[in-house]
Amino acid sequence: MWARLLVGFIISLWLSAAVVQGGTGFKASVRDFLGPRSPNSYGVYTIERVVDNHSVVLAAGHQVRYIGVGDFETSQSSSEEASTAYQAHKSLAIAHVARLEFDTRRVDAQGRLLAYVFLRPWANAENEIFLNGELIRQGLARYVPDPVNRRYEKHLKSLEEEAILARRGIWSSPELLRENH
Repeated sequence: MWARLLVGFIISLWLSAAVVQGGTGFKASVRDFLGPRSPNSYGVYTIERVVDNHSVVLAAGHQVRYIGVGDFETSQSSSEEASTAYQAHKSLAIAHVARLEFDTRRVDAQGRLLAYVFLRPWANAENEIFLNGELIRQGLARYVPDPVNRRYEKHLKSLEEEAILARRGIWSSPELLRENH
């Protein structure tokens, strides 16, 4: 008798959780992903693929958009410059272990997770590289203010100013410098 009650209780808990999540739990979504072993748990994850200069895909298949980082939008940027920035980003990020840090808003309109990404070379927490900032500092991407997620706003802005003054990366192009600043 107790066994039946226990089984019934477990099934009702599972169904209740499925209803709260908006489904039966069989269809994966960002909402389902935000569970105990999700990036919201501040775990360590492996970067599998670079999508563009402001987002990556984790080994688990979830896309992460860097907070405060954007591509250069210009009519003057060449595909060669864009390719160079993309390849440099890949060499920085691919196969590295990363720690994700979240701010106020955690998911964008496209369903991507929004995060500050800290790379841990050789899984060493002491020598983390702030990937959002490093892309901007090297002139591989530009700083794009986020009206909600502002934890590192001043730091990212100062890294962009440093890259512009040093004419690093894409900022070495006078046309891009005029159009983007």
